[in-house]
Amino acid sequence: MVYVRIPVNEKGQVVIPKVLRDSYGIISGGEVMIGESEGKIFIEPAMTKEEFAKALEALPKWNMGKIDSDKEYAEELESR
Repeated sequence: MVYVRIPVNEKGQVVIPKVLRDSYGIISGGEVMIGESEGKIFIEPAMTKEEFAKALEALPKWNMGKIDSDKEYAEELESR
């Protein structure tokens, strides 16, 4: 893991170092995802629409059929 110390401006903005932008394919006008986990902030390249669609296709398909009541819904969820 590489750490780089960079300044934060008055608007809370930071500049991602060029070497990291190049390594992760982050381009001017592109987008990144920013979040936090376990007390740390992370930045990662955002998925393209195509990558997102492919990730959705890889998810297991749920065929729950028709459910007429909350009880049937709860029973179906418990059976999975």
